[in-house]
Amino acid sequence: MRIKVTAVFDIGRTNKKFFLFDSDFQEVYREYIRFDEITDEDGYPTEDLGALEKWAKAVFDRMLDSPEYDIVSLNFSCYGASLVHIDEDGNVLTPLYNYMKSLKDDIYDAFYEKYGPEDELSRITGSLKLGMLNTGMHLFWLKREQPEVFEKIKHSLHLPQYLSYL
Repeated sequence: MRIKVTAVFDIGRTNKKFFLFDSDFQEVYREYIRFDEITDEDGYPTEDLGALEKWAKAVFDRMLDSPEYDIVSLNFSCYGASLVHIDEDGNVLTPLYNYMKSLKDDIYDAFYEKYGPEDELSRITGSLKLGMLNTGMHLFWLKREQPEVFEKIKHSLHLPQYLSYL
């Protein structure tokens, strides 16, 4: 009889991990992997989303076919506030921009000119000036810097939601 398990992907910046836990939350399987970073169009280091997708699908498919385990639930735990932008056909439009990527001052200036003074906006929204860690700032940056790409976006998903979408 197959063991009923919960599958968990734990995606960190350095290590990618996959676990299976039984109904008593005891670990019954684990797998670790690391990927080399790639760079975005500005030369900034970022996650190799294609390699991550390929690995996650392969591991999950292999475990679904396992004679030992019956996956009854799935969870994703991922780092940062990274967004995956997809078009209406589900195609990824941009690299997985690193949430530590710095933004130019003119982006901040334009953002706060449009949406209000930094201090007041931070107080109202509870969101500090944290660059690409801020989803709104990330989207504002993309709209200004790559309007042709921004126009094609159907959905912007945080990394855990994107992996669930796959």
